[in-house]
Amino acid sequence: MSLDPTKEEFKKARDAFESRVGPGVVALVYFSGHGYSHDGDNFLLMRETPDGVDERDLSDTSIRVTHIREGIRSRQAAFAALILDACRSVRVRSVTRDVNPGGLSEVMPIKFKLKHAGEVIAFSTAPRATASDRLCKDNERNGFYTHFLLKHLAAEKPVIDMLEAVQHDVMRESGWDQEPWIHFRTGTARARRIQLAGFEWGVSGPDMVEPEIIVQPGKSESDPNEKQNLFDAAKDGNVALIRRLVDAGANVEAVDGDKWTALHYAVLHDSVAAIRCLVSECKANVEAGHTKGATPLH
Repeated sequence: MSLDPTKEEFKKARDAFESRVGPGVVALVYFSGHGYSHDGDNFLLMRETPDGVDERDLSDTSIRVTHIREGIRSRQAAFAALILDACRSVRVRSVTRDVNPGGLSEVMPIKFKLKHAGEVIAFSTAPRATASDRLCKDNERNGFYTHFLLKHLAAEKPVIDMLEAVQHDVMRESGWDQEPWIHFRTGTARARRIQLAGFEWGVSGPDMVEPEIIVQPGKSESDPNEKQNLFDAAKDGNVALIRRLVDAGANVEAVDGDKWTALHYAVLHDSVAAIRCLVSECKANVEAGHTKGATPLH
C-alpha cells in the first residue's frame, strides 16, 4: 500500500507487489486519485504531477496503467482485478487535440497465458467521464465509489458480481449521474467465478474456486509433509492449499515447538474458512492443547 506517493514511491510499492505475484495468484490493484487518457493509454497521476502539465510530459510524473497490467501478466497471475477510482477532473495541456477534462479511456483486458485465468477492470465512472468528488456522507472522506466498494469488498461472491453490486449502488446514490464501468475477460466459466473474499464450502458449491487458481506465492508444495506449509496455509485461510497438502499426506495434527497445530494458527488469524475446513473436512483435533494448555477453540 502506498498513500499519496511520488512516482518513485509508487514504483517501489509496485515492485514489492509484483515480487509476490506468480502462477496461481489472484492479484488486486486499487488506485484512487487523478487519471488521464493520452496516447492510447491511461495514466495515473502521482503526487508531483503539476497542475496544467503538458500531456507530452505525463510519463515523467505518472504511471501507465499498461505497465501495471503487463507486470502482472508477465508473472502469470491466475486472475487480475484492477479497480481505478481515477476518473476525476484534471488540468492537462494538450497540443494535439481538444483538452480532455479528465477520465480514463476504455481498455480491453489482455489475454493471460494460463487456461483458467482472467482479468477484470473497473472504473469509478464511464470512460471519458468524470466522477463526482462529492462525499457519500458528510462525516466521511470517501466518495460514492470507494464508499460502496468498501461496503461490498468482503462479500463472498465472484469479483465481477461484487463490482456490479458496487456499480448499482453508485448509480442509485448519484441519481444515475455516475455509472461505473466494468469490463472483463476470462478463459473459462470457472475463472468467471473467482472471488476476492473467502466462501463457505458447500454453500457456493465445490467448483466455486479451484485449488490451482488460489495457491498463494511462497507456499511450496514440493514436500507435502513439511508442516510449516500447512501452518502458513491455515494462517492465510488458503483452503485449497490445505486440502491439497492434506490429500498429499500432510499431517493435520503436526505441531510446532510450542505444540501449536494448524488449527491453532487458523483460529489465531481468524481464518474462518480454514477453521471450517480443518475441523469439518480434515477432522483436526479440537481438543489438542499447546504448551500452555489452550485448545484451538477455547
